[in-house]
Amino acid sequence: MRQSSSVMQRRLFNSSLMKRQSTSPLGSETNLVPMESIDNNVNSRDQPLKIWTDQELKTLFDAFSKHGSDWNIISKEYFQESRTPSALKNKWKRANIWTKVEENKLEDAISKHGEDWEFISKEYFQMKRTPRILKIKWKTFLKRQTQKSRTLRDAVKEYFQVSRSPSSLKHKWVRSVNHLTEEEVRLLQDAVSKHGKDWEFISKEYFQTNRTPRELKNKWNNHWTEDEVRKLRDAVAKHGEDWNFITEKYFQASRTSSSINHKWIRSVNHLTEEEGWILIDAVSKHEGDWEFISKKYFQKNRSARELEIKWNTLLKYWSVEEIKKLRDAVSKHGKDWQLISKEYFQANRTVSSLKDKHSRSKEDKMLLIKEHDTDQENVKKINNTNPENQEIYDTKSTNDYHTKTYRKRNKHSWTNEEDQILPELIKNHGIKIAAEMLNRSKRSLYSYYKKKEHSYDSLMKKSNTISKKFQKPSDVGVDKDIETSWIRNLDESSTYKSSLQRCRINWQQLCLQSS
Repeated sequence: MRQSSSVMQRRLFNSSLMKRQSTSPLGSETNLVPMESIDNNVNSRDQPLKIWTDQELKTLFDAFSKHGSDWNIISKEYFQESRTPSALKNKWKRANIWTKVEENKLEDAISKHGEDWEFISKEYFQMKRTPRILKIKWKTFLKRQTQKSRTLRDAVKEYFQVSRSPSSLKHKWVRSVNHLTEEEVRLLQDAVSKHGKDWEFISKEYFQTNRTPRELKNKWNNHWTEDEVRKLRDAVAKHGEDWNFITEKYFQASRTSSSINHKWIRSVNHLTEEEGWILIDAVSKHEGDWEFISKKYFQKNRSARELEIKWNTLLKYWSVEEIKKLRDAVSKHGKDWQLISKEYFQANRTVSSLKDKHSRSKEDKMLLIKEHDTDQENVKKINNTNPENQEIYDTKSTNDYHTKTYRKRNKHSWTNEEDQILPELIKNHGIKIAAEMLNRSKRSLYSYYKKKEHSYDSLMKKSNTISKKFQKPSDVGVDKDIETSWIRNLDESSTYKSSLQRCRINWQQLCLQSS
């Protein structure tokens, strides 16, 4: 087919040539294409693609070691343009990929012959990898990997008796151990001040490639030293919260204005105890008017945005009134959280916070049981946290799913009579009291006894913690009305103290006997 097509092309060309010669005037010259060029073009299409020989590959590697990636010069001087620059570039990319076998071969050759690159290139790679390429490969990548693996293997043999694999030790080293020391941090700061953020240069010249450029970059961008924090405090004291100016003058643009602002609000500029009391008092009076609170109560030493963040993240709690308001809103509008947030909380509570509070609220769960339970007297007794009023549910009760679920969890509650009998039984029978209490197993008796034994100490610790938490400092300069906002917390403290007193009365004798 190819021969017939070439013959047809030659005939068509001859016929067109005869027509042009017949129609052209005498003596005129036409730009005719020679027959030899047509034959060459046709024959070039018939030729298959040229396969790269070993000699050409060797020439390519030698040329690259001398001229780098200047493919135009390599094509002209070494291949007389028989290979185009694009073909040379593509061949180099495909041929220059190092396989795992080649890396192992190079490591083995260096362990035997050292860094004799000429000999290794001839004997081990048949000059397909030039001495210069081998040297670059070893210096930049493989040498470091070999040093790490050898160090890890030695550590496994010497310290872990092969109970830890080299890969697990390497992972642990990278994750948690291989942090920059204080000396390295100072060295990094000095290098960046002189050479900027040229991480490749700093890694080679200052750390001898023991720290990769990526490690140095991440350390520089994320770590705040004590000097930087001190510098930030001084800058804010002099210039206020002008973050752009502070970034340029004090940090030489090594940190962005947003990162400095975030560091100042979240970590550095903490609220003092006195400021916390002032903020609580201000919010109880003026709600979310942060601009007014910043001016009147903090003289703009704390910005409105900063006060809002501090309140939302640290100090905001749910009061009893808010819980009642949420309960009423859900009873009227259901779970329309957008409407409840706007109408009842003026968007001071987000949709997610309302949803979370409703799902986790014990009061709402009890309301759900009350709505579906016909045995109201038993529910009221369960609501009362006093253990003297708790009774066992009747197992034959025919209530709905929620009530049955709650009863299933509470039907084995300990009665007041059992509480009174247990210390006497322990005194008389020791660990064999299960024979006297037929409706209680050995495991349940032991678990209940241990729980009561430790309740005295746990309640004592919790009572002391709450007393310290809600003790108002005497030198706080705020209005006396602030005390009213903490009534519920003081009530909580008194509740724990009263339960502590009950525990002492009921179980002090038992705890002394068991000790």
